[in-house]
Amino acid sequence: MSNKAKAVLGLSILTPEAKVTRAQGIKNDMMASTLYPDAQLPVGYVSMQTLIDNLHHAIVATNSGTAGSTSDMREKERMLVTAFNLIKAHVEYVANQNVDAETFITSAGMQVMQSGGGSSVSELTLDAPGNGVVMVR
Repeated sequence: MSNKAKAVLGLSILTPEAKVTRAQGIKNDMMASTLYPDAQLPVGYVSMQTLIDNLHHAIVATNSGTAGSTSDMREKERMLVTAFNLIKAHVEYVANQNVDAETFITSAGMQVMQSGGGSSVSELTLDAPGNGVVMVR
């Protein structure tokens, strides 16, 4: 089994404002790297920018107290995260087609996920002695 490099977007733990900043950074890094031509992306650069701008404008509307803007902002946030997850999958695919996968991932403004450890688990035994306790062996 070969290890595939995985990318980390880091969007899930961010505020909507920070998601705008992070997404803009990823888009800018991808454009600057030349490793990701627009025609080969699942979401092109113009569409990425539109999603980023839409979330930014929704944040501004929410912060100004516009009626219904919070739910609109959350929807724009979900759309941006979904699109960037597609982009992340594409970056991983392209990276893993090359010898230096880490360079491809970092050139897209993403971090490389570090593996959790070198030993695999092939069999686990669960014991439930009761009182809400579960033991793993």
